[in-house]
Amino acid sequence: MRLFLIFYIAISIPPTFFIGDAKIISRMNWGVVFHETANVLNGASVYYHTFAIPTPRFPELNLPRINCGNQSIVAQFIYCDAANELLDAVRQSGQDKIRHANTRLRTALDVLPDFNRAMMMMAGKRRRNKRDDNDITSDEMNTKRKRKTVEDEENKKKKKKKKEEKKDEDLYAYMLLSNDNEKPIRYGHRRLMKRDIQPMHCDEDSRGNFFDDLRSGIFGVATQSQVKVVANQICRINNVIGLNSQEIVQTNSRLSSLSQETNARLDNTASAITNLNERVQETRLSLQKLAQDMGLSLRSINAKINAEIRGTHIFLSLLSEIQKYDEEMDSIETKIDNFVEGINQLITGYLPPSLVPQTRLKRIITDIMLTLSKGGVVVGGGGNNNGENYSKNNNGSKSRSSSRSSSNTNDIALVETRPNFYYMINTIISTRADDKVYIMVPFPLRADGGGLMTLYRVEDIPITLNSTSQVTTRVVNVPDFLAISMDENYFSEYSATDIVMCKGDALLTCSSERSLRSINDPSCIMAIFANHGKHVNNVCDFAMEMKSLPSSATKIAPDLYYLHSSRVANEHNHDNRDDGVEKKTKTTIAPWLIKCLDLSGGGEETSHPITPCAGCTHRLPCGCALIATGEFSIPRRLCDASDIGLSNDEHEENDGDIHQRRYIINLPFANALYGDEYDIDFNGEHMFVREPEISFPIFQPFSEDFTAAIDRDKTFSMNMSSYIAAMEVENRVYSDKASAALGESKAFINKTLSDLEDQEKERDRLSWLTVLTPSTAEEAVIVGIALPIIAIILNIFVICKTKF
Repeated sequence: MRLFLIFYIAISIPPTFFIGDAKIISRMNWGVVFHETANVLNGASVYYHTFAIPTPRFPELNLPRINCGNQSIVAQFIYCDAANELLDAVRQSGQDKIRHANTRLRTALDVLPDFNRAMMMMAGKRRRNKRDDNDITSDEMNTKRKRKTVEDEENKKKKKKKKEEKKDEDLYAYMLLSNDNEKPIRYGHRRLMKRDIQPMHCDEDSRGNFFDDLRSGIFGVATQSQVKVVANQICRINNVIGLNSQEIVQTNSRLSSLSQETNARLDNTASAITNLNERVQETRLSLQKLAQDMGLSLRSINAKINAEIRGTHIFLSLLSEIQKYDEEMDSIETKIDNFVEGINQLITGYLPPSLVPQTRLKRIITDIMLTLSKGGVVVGGGGNNNGENYSKNNNGSKSRSSSRSSSNTNDIALVETRPNFYYMINTIISTRADDKVYIMVPFPLRADGGGLMTLYRVEDIPITLNSTSQVTTRVVNVPDFLAISMDENYFSEYSATDIVMCKGDALLTCSSERSLRSINDPSCIMAIFANHGKHVNNVCDFAMEMKSLPSSATKIAPDLYYLHSSRVANEHNHDNRDDGVEKKTKTTIAPWLIKCLDLSGGGEETSHPITPCAGCTHRLPCGCALIATGEFSIPRRLCDASDIGLSNDEHEENDGDIHQRRYIINLPFANALYGDEYDIDFNGEHMFVREPEISFPIFQPFSEDFTAAIDRDKTFSMNMSSYIAAMEVENRVYSDKASAALGESKAFINKTLSDLEDQEKERDRLSWLTVLTPSTAEEAVIVGIALPIIAIILNIFVICKTKF
């Protein structure tokens, strides 16, 4: 049976089935699939080069107007005004576009750090920190400034007051000396007349005093106050007389102007009559001249038409130039769009092609390669996929090899010589200063083993032992990601947390690098990736689930699924056995349905029943869905309309295998059983068109009776190597943890009792050497028996405590 199994696995490879997607590496026979996700930089030194990008400037352009004042030009170009209006509109539109472009440019540059401003802030901070101890403190300086400000304000007020007093004195003196009462004087914000300023005695009250009244009563003489009253009355009478005089003068002036206006109107009437007569004569002469000039007018109209044609030609030429100007404005908008887009890309950490084109990168890459070549090192396209090729091994699997030579371990070279590579790096540093944008680009350099590595996401899938068993196996302690160098000499393992902390999308740059391991010392996942069955058997641990897992559909590729049905294994009859080899019986499970759309036939849906499987892969065509009633379902795949549906020819060619089912072999179990015994390296990539007629030996797990106080662990998972080792030694494996614990306890008790019997026999044989009494010996035996019993009770207590 073993020879037949090994012969079938090793020889029955054709027909096999490969996954078409080059970015997916299948090791389904081991229960692992590798998805190529990105590239990662690891173990590489960096050379930094800085690019200086001038900031674009857009000065405001001015379109001159056409001079329409020259009559000769107007005669040749009758559209002068219209052309100027068009020029004004185009000029305004261009200026608006340029101002908008400059505004967008300033807004985009404000996002970048300003190197000059940062240096000025640092210099100012240093100057503030270098203050001398003998200088006046800031509080004293503020006090002096405040005191000086108060004194200055007081001096200003005093000067202003003196100036106003001097101005009042000068004005009053001028009014007294002037004889013109009507001449206005500007004083501050008012216009004053001399009559507004009268002698003070005209307005003062006549107040006497005691001595004046006494003198007037004794001597009968008028007092000074009485004289002032009289003078005041006289002054007021003079004012009234002056007002009357002015009113009389104004009345005479009005009468005079009325007489003059009447005379002027009479003169105008006479002149109008004379003018009318002259106009009548001129009209008669104009009519005569019009009759004479009719012939000349026709020639003038013809000349204007010719001028209009020439003007139209000139106007069209002007429109052509204006269109070029407008295109130039559009190019400015395109330039500013590219520049702003480049700045936005710089903010995200990527190198923008609009600011640093491929031609500039190629020149820098060439310079770096020349510099490295002068140092006596080999340079070239490390990691360049142009040097890669895919070939098939003897066992039919694909492997990637590189044409790059790695014989000299001291070689230093660029990780990548293609410019597109540097647009994927996410660690670009940028700043601005002096109307320029400075971009610092890292150029990774590699030595042997470092540089660019291909990153794979590792997906482990539980696979069934065979189509009639509910037992599944899966690899344990699998990393989340596996990185392999381009020359496939080194690898490294990453966790999901490590990848999340990295920067980039297609190219990852991690702050903390991982150590590189040689592929000659592979880990478990690397041995599976390399398809080395012998190494897998030595470095990998696989777990066995004795209870069937729930039915599921795991997506491997866009159109490929691994299907697992727990009902298939449970429906098989496991009681019919012959020499420990399981026999198959037909299942009664309802078939699965594949529903496909047939666009060529009017979009009708067709159903195709298929037989369920315990573990197999299915490739679903476009437009198809898989329905496993009561277990799982795969929604309809949508793709190109030309690929939707299945043809009858394809159905007949595959003998009803329209879903393209493929089967696998559980290599972890087979390798653990027969890998050491036979010198055969199992392959984990190939899948079979037909289900292999192979049945692994089935060993019934051994159960021990136990009390009802301890429930059995029905989801017991065990190490596959331990399972096989126990199976080979005693053909006994416990079905749950309680049975295993009870079996170990019984073994311990039996061994302890056996040791006690041996000790009792030895004691009887050497009893003549002791002085112990029979009663003392009996007590010692009782204690020796009681201690193991107590140990057993404590062990059972610990098991119950752990269980519950």
